[in-house]
Amino acid sequence: MATVGECKLRRQRNERTWVDELHIDHADPHVLITAEIIDEAIYRPNEMLWMDFSNEQTCFDDHEHSNLHCFRLRSILHIKAVNREVLYRITPHPGRTDVFEGRWPD
Repeated sequence: MATVGECKLRRQRNERTWVDELHIDHADPHVLITAEIIDEAIYRPNEMLWMDFSNEQTCFDDHEHSNLHCFRLRSILHIKAVNREVLYRITPHPGRTDVFEGRWPD
């Protein structure tokens, strides 16, 4: 099994514009992403964090469709900072329901 790394983010206030900016200090190709981050990207997307659902979805009838469960799987999470942008393909974690696995797309 591949080693799980980190994606370290920080918000910093721009001293010229007084706007909070997102910075990516470190990003590994395989990370765990909390369900809260995924939900934020789905329900409250913005210019720094959003999901791309354009790829083929796998959807089964054994879940709550209003919960967007089918959209959490096999989607691409975008994290765009002032210094870098990273993409993670989202897949379920095999043993946990509170996190998802994120891997850089090929």
